[in-house]
Amino acid sequence: MQSRPQRLVVATAGLDLLPATRLKVACSLLMADLLEITVVPWSGGNADLLVADASSSEGGSAIRTAWAARMAVLTFSREASGEPDSGELLPTASVRQIADALKAGLAARRASQPGAVPRSMRLIDRLRLDADAHGEAPVRMLMELGLLRVVVDPLDGRLHMLRRMPLDELLDKAQDQRWQSSPLSDAQWLQVYQPDVTLSYPIEMLWWRLAAREAIELPVIALPDTGLASWPDLDIGNTPATWLPVLAQLRVRAWQPTALATATGAPLPTVRRIMTAVRLSGLCQVQAEREDTIGRRGRRMAEPEARSFLRIARRFGLKLMGLKRG
Repeated sequence: MQSRPQRLVVATAGLDLLPATRLKVACSLLMADLLEITVVPWSGGNADLLVADASSSEGGSAIRTAWAARMAVLTFSREASGEPDSGELLPTASVRQIADALKAGLAARRASQPGAVPRSMRLIDRLRLDADAHGEAPVRMLMELGLLRVVVDPLDGRLHMLRRMPLDELLDKAQDQRWQSSPLSDAQWLQVYQPDVTLSYPIEMLWWRLAAREAIELPVIALPDTGLASWPDLDIGNTPATWLPVLAQLRVRAWQPTALATATGAPLPTVRRIMTAVRLSGLCQVQAEREDTIGRRGRRMAEPEARSFLRIARRFGLKLMGLKRG
């Protein structure tokens, strides 16, 4: 009995004419492998694989959305390594190279389990500590980009550098689309990589360094009622002073973005950026949890934390709402 072809959907975004044409021919070739592929324009989802040009604004936006949704992605990039199974192709890739990459990407997608992470993934996406970040079981990941080599350990909430490098250089490359990731077993981590660690940083702290950089686009996530579980480790020299009143209110209770912007007078995009950092750094505490921990004390911060908060505020020359000097 002849097997029936598997019907699959490949979405495209930002492709030039040559790779787009060769992609369609490559899809036709894969009929010999019983893969019946329909090519459609990217519309935000509902596809088995995204093929996009990483250098175009349309393609870059689609890639970020697809990675956030844990979709399989094949990218065209002038800086692609051209290595098999890398998930990247040069714009001049042949029809056969495109067909092989499509087949590998679709096979990996079919074999993967829910919550699996693509091999090509930005460092900023691997740093997520929010509840929806890594599926059921977060794992240590070796991340490599040129001379940059780090291990992201969501189990311990730390990033480990395997080479000495300026932290600023690493943060500047956090949203680069060429990072390559490999999961590490406990044995690999302990025997091979842990002995080479040069420096380690709390991932929570890195999120606040990233959020303070205007050039960094934070991952887009939902922002339901959000509160701040504990005061973040801020880089005082580079954190905007206008963030403090917003953080103060989030520490008191959970908020929706629009309501918090109205209450503090801060621009809504700023409020959304801060609340996104709260969630991505693992510091989110929703309203129900806050009522359990501070209900009997009303909606005031504990006095020791309030005094520490005020010391930071005075360095910015701010007077925060509802707080008195102790």
